[in-house]
Parts: sequence; structure tokens; C-alpha cells
Amino acid sequence: MSYKKSAGFSKANVVVLLLVGLLVAAAAGAYFLGYVYAGVKVPSQRAQLVSNVCDQRIVDTYNSAFNDIATQPAKLADLEKTITSRGDYDKDSTCVYILAQKSLSSGNTIAAGKFLSLLKANVARGAYVNSNLRGVASVEQLEISITVYQAGSVNTPQGEG
Repeated sequence: MSYKKSAGFSKANVVVLLLVGLLVAAAAGAYFLGYVYAGVKVPSQRAQLVSNVCDQRIVDTYNSAFNDIATQPAKLADLEKTITSRGDYDKDSTCVYILAQKSLSSGNTIAAGKFLSLLKANVARGAYVNSNLRGVASVEQLEISITVYQAGSVNTPQGEG
């Protein structure tokens, strides 16, 4: 009596193939989610860590401050204290943007201008503002808003005598 070997896979081969498949899927997922970089960098580029001082909780707190206009100034003031108590907040573009908007909303254009300068420097090094912020504007739009406030033309209706 002779035995013929079946043409199928053995259990060990199936387990190995499944593990390899899972590893490939995990690597692909990490790449597409941004956890792994697979590319070529030029000599002038450096790997850079972007600070994440203002996490999603801070973003959610900022966004919720606009739900009630009566409590908005107090909520933004509390948020400002929270942000400035954290280390390296000035290297996090989201923190700097929130502080610039808070300064602008309270009429402190000098502080808003300082935060705008920090924001420009952060963006130039590749650290961008979290796009989940409510009403997020570009750096250019923020700069125009500060300029308009500094010029004192915010409360002057245009086109009326």
C-alpha cells in the first residue's frame, strides 16, 4: 500500500503564510497611517519630531468654547492658562494658533502678533495646525485679521459715511 502525498498545504505552512500575511498587512497599515516613512530624503532634510502639546482634548475644549458666547471669554482664558502651563507649547502650532486667536479675540494685537511670528516659524519647519480646530484659518488669514485689528478698522463699517 502506497500513500500519495496530497497537493494541499500542511498546517505549519498555513500558519507561516498567515503570520507573514499579517505582518505585511500591519506594515502596510502603519505606512498608510503615517507611523512608518518609506521614502528617500535629501541630505538637507532632517527627521523632526512635531510636538503634540495641544492634543485632541485641548482641541475639543477650544471648539466647545464657541458653543456659548456668554462663557466663551472665560473658557478661552482657562484654556490659555492650561496651554501656557505646559512645556514646549510654543513649538506646537496648534497651541500657538489657539493663543493667537484668544489674544486677537480679547483685542491684544501685540500678543497675537508674537504668536503669529511663532506660528510662521513652526509652519516653516513643518509643524502644522490641527485641522480639527473650529474655524481654523490659514497663516495669511490670521495675519490679515491681526493687521485689521491693529489698524483699528474692525468696528468701522466699510462704505458708510
